[in-house]
Amino acid sequence: MPALVRRATPSDARDTAPHACDVCGHDAAAHDPISRRYCAATLTNALSRDCICT
Repeated sequence: MPALVRRATPSDARDTAPHACDVCGHDAAAHDPISRRYCAATLTNALSRDCICT
């Protein structure tokens, strides 16, 4: 019996694509602890300030 082959779907691409931070637009997984806290505080408090990510 042949093995079933699963085809990729558009949702698969979203699952593997980097998640952009809602504050600075950089890859959220690439944030260091300080950047994570900074962006979280910026979002939570609706602050208007520049990105500190490097």
